[in-house]
Order: sequence, then C-alpha cells, then structure tokens
Amino acid sequence: MFSANQDLTAWRIKEILESTAKDLGPKGKDNDTGYGLLNSLAAVKAALAEKKTE
Repeated sequence: MFSANQDLTAWRIKEILESTAKDLGPKGKDNDTGYGLLNSLAAVKAALAEKKTE
C-alpha cells in the first residue's frame, strides 16, 4: 500500500486494511477474527484511489 501511495500515514493504512477486510465472524470487529481476512487487492486499490494527482 505504501508503494502505491507514499502519502498515506500508518494510521490511514490501518484504517484501509480494516475497512477492506472480509468479515468472517459476527458483523464488525470481534475477539475471534478481529476485522476478518485481509483483502490486499482491495486495500491497494483503496490506497491508489486516495493518491493525490500531481
């Protein structure tokens, strides 16, 4: 994600990873599966979508 958009902060990367994860257990974050299964392709696409055009 950082390679795709170097303007992202660590906190924003965390937020993107959480929001693009596939929920596996009960809806939302839970103790067993957290936010779910990471979807790296969706995360990189989200990072690219936030990239500032120059």
